[in-house]
Amino acid sequence: RLLLHQAFGLPQQDGLERPARAQTGSKRLVLLVNRRGCAGGCNPTRNVRGLHALLDALKSALPGEMVLEFTGNENMAEQARLFNAATLIIGPHGAALSNAIWCGAGTDLIEFHRLRYRNEPNSPLYALYSRLLMLRHWVVIDTKSKPKQHGYQVDPGVVIATARAALASPYDGQVGNLTVEYPNWIPFD
Repeated sequence: RLLLHQAFGLPQQDGLERPARAQTGSKRLVLLVNRRGCAGGCNPTRNVRGLHALLDALKSALPGEMVLEFTGNENMAEQARLFNAATLIIGPHGAALSNAIWCGAGTDLIEFHRLRYRNEPNSPLYALYSRLLMLRHWVVIDTKSKPKQHGYQVDPGVVIATARAALASPYDGQVGNLTVEYPNWIPFD
C-alpha cells in the first residue's frame, strides 16, 4: 500500500489518527459509487436503482460536505486521488470498492448488500479489506429487492443515517466494532 500511494504521490495515512482533512472544518469528500456507467459494462445486478435521487438526497442531507458521484470512468490517477481524498465512500458491493486501497486510515466505507442474493451468503471481502486497511466498514442492507433482481434498492433515509453516524463518530484507531441500530427495520418475507 505504501508503494502504491508513493507511486501516485498520495499522502500515506496509515497511522492511528484520522486524516487531517476530516479535522480541519473544511468540506469533507463523500463519494457515491455509480456502477451504471463503468467502462466495459458492469454486472447490472449491482447497480443502485434511484442512484441520482440518492445522490440528491445525500447532497441535501449533508450540506456541509462535498458529495460527488464516482463513475469508474475516471483514469487510474484520478480514481486514486478521489479515494485518497475521501472521508466517506458509499456504494454497492463490487469491484469499484477495491479502490479502497487508496484510502487513508480512518476512512469510512458504507457498502450496500442484499438481504438475500441467489441463496448465497454475502461476501465479507470489503469488510476484511477494511480491517486490513484500517478503514471503518458499515453495511446498509437492501431489504426490498428479491433474489436475482437487477439493481440494489436501498432506503435513502437509512443511507443518510448511516452516513451521518459515520461522519460524526470519532476515529480512535479502532476498527470493526461499530454497531448502528435502525428502528422499524423489518426484512421482507
